[in-house]
Amino acid sequence: MKKIYQLLKQPHPAYDDLKVYFRTILFIAIGVFLILYLLRPNDMSGYPSEWHILKNALLYPAAGFIMMALSTLWIVGFPNVFAQKNWNLGREIVFVAYQFTSVAFIVWLTHYLIVHDGDKAKSFSLWKMMFIVWTTGFLPYIVVSLTRHFLLLKKRLKVAGQINENIELNPVKPLITTPSYLRISDEKIPKISGDDFLFLESRGNYLHVFCENEGDIREFRIRETIRKFREDNADFPNLFHSHRAFVVNLDKIIRIDGNAAGYFLHVHPKLHKVPVSRSHIEELRALFPDSSLQKARNGVSLQSDS
Repeated sequence: MKKIYQLLKQPHPAYDDLKVYFRTILFIAIGVFLILYLLRPNDMSGYPSEWHILKNALLYPAAGFIMMALSTLWIVGFPNVFAQKNWNLGREIVFVAYQFTSVAFIVWLTHYLIVHDGDKAKSFSLWKMMFIVWTTGFLPYIVVSLTRHFLLLKKRLKVAGQINENIELNPVKPLITTPSYLRISDEKIPKISGDDFLFLESRGNYLHVFCENEGDIREFRIRETIRKFREDNADFPNLFHSHRAFVVNLDKIIRIDGNAAGYFLHVHPKLHKVPVSRSHIEELRALFPDSSLQKARNGVSLQSDS
């Protein structure tokens, strides 16, 4: 049971980018149309004419696409739920089950009210339509999801590899200037050296600040916003706003991982990874000089890498 729970908690590509989401559901709808029209499952070949078959093959995925498009209301209305840092396999399964069920209902209703092929139009029960939607929609969903997963993984592994190479060859180690302690408004929190600071995470109205001193990890909770923290500590050049909910110390980055769910920074083996949003990945890359330029400065021929 514990292994199943851990599996469901695994990160999964989210739908926080609406352009990607609409492309995904469009390809799924096209896949459903091709299955219905070319393979003609569930007695579709029994319709009276080729026109009836084409009409139904177009009608069902069109109704399904509209219903899935309406799911953007959930994505826009609850951005934290669908954010990449919170999205996992378990939520993906629940969301897909909800979508397939709602699509089955709207397709069944559309079939019942619009399609007029005699008694056959009235013979589809909701449960039968659920079976049809799940069996015809599952394969396109799997194909589109795996393709998206593979492309994201390939792209992010490449970018992560480039950044890791640049970190190793020419690491950026910004020097912390005076003052040597972070400015924090909460007087109950002890002074935090800029060199001890690892990263912070925003959770609700609080910032959770993680530090390391002589091998000991400490966490402090501060009632403050990321915006105010960054403004108060603007003179610390190694603070990087990697994600809307995270600020990390560039000097503490060990490596960056890239997978289909996104980019993640490792700052300490005992702490969880820090996400990097898509809007900040290019900024992170710019902080590290191109490894090819570093090799050229060191007198290494670029042609030797080809």
